[in-house]
Amino acid sequence: MVRRYFEVVERAVRSGLFDVIGHLDIYRRHGLNFYGGQLLKTHQGLVEELLSEMGKREVGLEINTAGWRHGQNEPYPSLTLLKEALERGITVITLGSDAHRLGDLGYGIEKAACLAKAAGYDAICTFRRRRHRSLVL
Repeated sequence: MVRRYFEVVERAVRSGLFDVIGHLDIYRRHGLNFYGGQLLKTHQGLVEELLSEMGKREVGLEINTAGWRHGQNEPYPSLTLLKEALERGITVITLGSDAHRLGDLGYGIEKAACLAKAAGYDAICTFRRRRHRSLVL
């Protein structure tokens, strides 16, 4: 399941249609119930090429705080994947709360900024007309 998921995401990256990939490890949300804790390591050996491709193409990565709202210990992606992303050349990071209700707007954004900093990032990005601008953390 995870292998197929990353193949689809990699096709999206290569398409040139997307500036940012969100929910990179969203499979954790329901997958843990079916596959257990081993799911937390299944990205190893599968995600590295995808992250490198994102870095080469300057495709950003969103830190999505919905994981915290849905009972996960981390947002999407995890701190481990954020560190791997930086090592693979991804310098464009965005933050999102994935709000489907007004009360969730901005949920966990400050915490996500701290997580980005902990992963080694010194800036987050905003976009306008498909061009990103860095904001220092």
